[in-house]
Amino acid sequence: MKRPTKVRVGYQDYEILLVPKDYLDSASGLCQPQQGRILLEGGLGRRARAETLLHEILHAIVHSWGIEGILGDSEEQIVSLISLGMASVIRQNPALVVWFSKELD
Repeated sequence: MKRPTKVRVGYQDYEILLVPKDYLDSASGLCQPQQGRILLEGGLGRRARAETLLHEILHAIVHSWGIEGILGDSEEQIVSLISLGMASVIRQNPALVVWFSKELD
């Protein structure tokens, strides 16, 4: 399946771009809400890229629903834990993902 090049989160469209590793310092991805971009390290493997995209989408959700203030300095840790949990649920329950897709349409 082709990698998505955009995602809509709330009211905002995000362009999904692959960038060189050195562009992101030590991170694998970066959500830039003001620019409407999610940057992913281009050299990531398929699974790591999907997990990183999920992580960055969660940052976009935090921004879109204005919950940065609630999470404060814990945002990165909370987003990391939730994204790992969601990736696990998605991986272990493919039929559930299909069901959600149909029911939420």
